[in-house]
Amino acid sequence: MNHSNINFLLESETRTRTRNHRSIRKRKRKNHALKYFAVLVLMLAVPVWLLTNSGSGSQASANIPELEQNAQSMRVEFDRLKDTDENLQEREKILKSIITNSRGTEEAELAYWDLSDLYLDSYQEPKTDLAIATLEEFLKNYPDSNWTTHFKLKLLDLYGNDNPKRASLKEQLTNDKSLPSSLRSSIN
Repeated sequence: MNHSNINFLLESETRTRTRNHRSIRKRKRKNHALKYFAVLVLMLAVPVWLLTNSGSGSQASANIPELEQNAQSMRVEFDRLKDTDENLQEREKILKSIITNSRGTEEAELAYWDLSDLYLDSYQEPKTDLAIATLEEFLKNYPDSNWTTHFKLKLLDLYGNDNPKRASLKEQLTNDKSLPSSLRSSIN
């Protein structure tokens, strides 16, 4: 073989290798792009699937933002009404509607607190029994809420010394290690 043939073969071999490397790189890039596309599709599909398939007979978590928005618009109406004797029943009705129609929302939790305040502070004669019932209902419906301790402390204050539920609630609060020890020791 002469020198020119060898150069031709080497050049041909180099071109073939280069084409093969380019082809391999293109396939790798294509595979890489397909993997990213598949991950992207999964990232979008899984949350949609979870939203559409969560919740059985009860309200799905996808409805929470809508429920929260409805509760907030009712809250605006509640705040608009003046705290007068004429509007007490209407304000009470709005809070009960938020509690009933917006279960599982933060607005519903706050409505329990406001309803208990309404019973205690807005009527000429405080409706302590209704306030206690409201707070107890909250604790039954939202035992893991961030507000549970606040509701228990308010309920403890409302229970008279002769109420048998007071001792149990006091024990729960004094044994709650998540509370600061100074607060636990000050509970009477």
